[in-house]
Amino acid sequence: MATPSISTRLPRLILDTVAAKGVNADALARRAGVDRTRLTDAHTRIALPRGDLLWENAAAAVGDPHFGLHLATTFEPGQFDLFDYLCRTAATLGAGLHLASRHLRLLHDGAELSLTLSESRATLRYHCPNHPAGPGRQEAEFTLARLLTFAREATGQPLIPFQVGFTQAAPRGRNVLAEAFGTTRLAFRQESCTLTLPRDMLSLPLRQADGGLHALLLRHVDLLAREATPPVGWRERLHAQVEEEVERGEPSLARVCARLGMSPRGLQRRLKAAGRTFREVTEDVRLEKARRLLADDSLNVAGIAERVGYSDARALRRAFQRWTGMSPGRYRRSTSAA
Repeated sequence: MATPSISTRLPRLILDTVAAKGVNADALARRAGVDRTRLTDAHTRIALPRGDLLWENAAAAVGDPHFGLHLATTFEPGQFDLFDYLCRTAATLGAGLHLASRHLRLLHDGAELSLTLSESRATLRYHCPNHPAGPGRQEAEFTLARLLTFAREATGQPLIPFQVGFTQAAPRGRNVLAEAFGTTRLAFRQESCTLTLPRDMLSLPLRQADGGLHALLLRHVDLLAREATPPVGWRERLHAQVEEEVERGEPSLARVCARLGMSPRGLQRRLKAAGRTFREVTEDVRLEKARRLLADDSLNVAGIAERVGYSDARALRRAFQRWTGMSPGRYRRSTSAA
């Protein structure tokens, strides 16, 4: 399966925010393997593991364990461009949230947003299939807070959720979350991140509803969604083969190409056209696999090192420090009960 990707809009917002706080945003981007100069292109996407690192490194750089939450509350309407305006010009809150679920891939093709209804409640469920342990803390807090803030801004009503659920462990600063969401009904270590609202809130009209503009935006967003759909083919097969290879040690370009039925020169030509190298793909696969395995507290670093193709735990620690700026142990602690 191909490494999921995200639109440049959120990384750009993260970096602009930390820059405004006096942090060297260019250095922060480089540590995550992101070329900040390419983020001005709205059609460019970056690999999800690099986006995950931006969240973590940004929170550490500004010293704010609730960086994602606070970014959501200072978010300006329209910063997600067509996606944002499409949802805001819908007739009702329910229609806007359904559209957000349908077109989330424009911003993040590694996450899923669904809206389920019961007799009295409407639950938005945010799930990242590539992260069995759930999205990172910063991403989770940003997403749930952004959904609620959107609902409040778009309707002009002080909506209070029935409950907010997180896959993470309860943080020490849970009172900060309670204040932001307006409720103490917070649940942790859930199977997915959830925001549950009164069902009758879905019928609330949106203040910026505009039928004509909405229809025009919908046509544009549908077109962009088709263009943004990850291609099925050599990219997915490449990542699958590299992941198999890393468990054996250093991935071999020749062996991977043989399994793909491609020549090394042909694969490198395709990667170059996509702005990638075989080494970068290998690093992305290793990083994502290490991150997934670190979510399992029963696995030690030595065992994880072997499964991502390193000779010993020390080699993994050096690589993980280079990728993330922190040790595997510190990363595990920061994503569990931070």
